[in-house]
Amino acid sequence: MNDQQTTIAAPPLGANGVADQYATPRWRIIPNKLKLVDGGKVAERVTMLRRQALTTSPQDMYLLLDPVQVTEAAEAQFSQKSRRRESLRNFCLFLPLIVTWLSFGMASYAFAQSALANPGNTSQSFFALWINGFPDIASVTVSAIHLPLVIGQWHWFTFGGVAFTDFLLLSLVLLLNQFTHAAESQAGRDAMEIGAWMREELVQLRQQSLVRRLGPGEANDTPEWAVQVHTAINHLHMVLQSVENSVKV
Repeated sequence: MNDQQTTIAAPPLGANGVADQYATPRWRIIPNKLKLVDGGKVAERVTMLRRQALTTSPQDMYLLLDPVQVTEAAEAQFSQKSRRRESLRNFCLFLPLIVTWLSFGMASYAFAQSALANPGNTSQSFFALWINGFPDIASVTVSAIHLPLVIGQWHWFTFGGVAFTDFLLLSLVLLLNQFTHAAESQAGRDAMEIGAWMREELVQLRQQSLVRRLGPGEANDTPEWAVQVHTAINHLHMVLQSVENSVKV
């Protein structure tokens, strides 16, 4: 038979005669970012453990509020915005190439149809006509689809216009890449802050717990009935101390 006994030392009394262990702890405000993690379930577990800190073992606290798992969940939660931006960036990454090759194909149709519209004008080259926006035709036909080349008096489909469009698209890709990197970095920092906050919270919760291990294994936790008996005795002690102080006055 194991001769080891379950003992719970009475917590020290404060200056007013009230046990410090049972004094109402000054809990910190739960961060708003933590309330977003896992649909607010993590914040709910924190609130529950604060109410049940006296009779909950530090091991159970750690299982419910594992800082590593909470950090990973927070980073996954906060990285959703960066993942959406990354998907948009990856899509825009190929837009300049798509626009360029579509423009070359459209320009080849326009060059052929421009030659048919003005057979006498054979001195100008393909790029010379494209630079001027194929001034001899107002639209180009591609597989029975008529695409206008003139908007008002503006020949919009020029080589310079395509090059400028590619420049704008490439600039958009660069901006999206910077925004994505910034969002990923911010998500990592927010997750690390929540992990640090959770570790500090576990320290405060463990200080409130009366359940301590007497040896290795789960069976060696202080039984809950012992904690409740000790809690009742301490409350009785507090009442008696209050009565004694009242009598002295």
